[in-house]
Amino acid sequence: MNEKNKVMVAVDGSNQAFDTARYAGRMLGGCGARIVIYHVRMNVDEAFYDIGINPAGRQQMAGIRAWEHEQQKAADEILEKACHIMERAGVDRARITVKAEPRKIGFARDLIKESYNGYDAVVIGRKGHRRFKGLVLGSVANKLIERLRHVPLWVVGGNPAPDRILIGLDASEGAMRAVDHVVSTRNGHDDRQIYLVHVVRTWETLPSPIILQIEKEQLEALVAEAKETIEPVFEEATQRLEAAGYAPGRVHHEVVSGADSRAMGLILFARQNDIGTLVMGRRGLSRVEDFLMGRVGHKIVNTVRNRAVWIVA
Repeated sequence: MNEKNKVMVAVDGSNQAFDTARYAGRMLGGCGARIVIYHVRMNVDEAFYDIGINPAGRQQMAGIRAWEHEQQKAADEILEKACHIMERAGVDRARITVKAEPRKIGFARDLIKESYNGYDAVVIGRKGHRRFKGLVLGSVANKLIERLRHVPLWVVGGNPAPDRILIGLDASEGAMRAVDHVVSTRNGHDDRQIYLVHVVRTWETLPSPIILQIEKEQLEALVAEAKETIEPVFEEATQRLEAAGYAPGRVHHEVVSGADSRAMGLILFARQNDIGTLVMGRRGLSRVEDFLMGRVGHKIVNTVRNRAVWIVA
């Protein structure tokens, strides 16, 4: 990314929102992109203003005005704190803009509407202030995962380190767009490790009746064929990363087999290798693959808690 690119970092005043701003700052600090720290604040429904029309309602109206003033003050404090966090993380203050708007049609829909104003990525926390017991993922994040399909979405849990990035690969254009998105965020630092990972579901995960019908050797041959098929994809992705400045020794590729699912294969690899960021394309090779990739991304975001997941449109 450069000064022509723009990234939205949505904050709501929660600890996770500030950790999200810190992560985004560390990830984007030297890449040149413009950052918009965006906040949707609570507002009073217009119907309440009718109270001020008659003298009996003027006292209540004064209380509403005071509440609105407190909301505006709180929004300013949230934005200023997020701005300082991103500065300390390495983002030049001149590249940061703050923007607060009153809630219009709903927090998620307001964010989606704002995302059409020329953004190249949207960054949110997994959960904000509105937490409900038993929910793994915040409702706003869930809605954005389902509906934000025109721009890459980063969903950040905890405060993950930015120095290890996993890119889930298949032979689709969507996967290669995920590679290009990682390339665009390179900030000049050479300490990042990039892991290109392809997951193959093998005979160990198939139902036992199928195992009885298919010879182990045949299934191993299928796995070998899958590895051979993905090799050109690894090569293309590696070339793009190295052309962007990533050192050859910092780009790794791995085929993972024996996983229960694509999602769990990527999650387990990330855990075993202490990887803080998982990246995948939203679209697959076909409409069926689009559906499956959507399920993979959704499952990963709902399962990992202290990592960032990028879903690239």
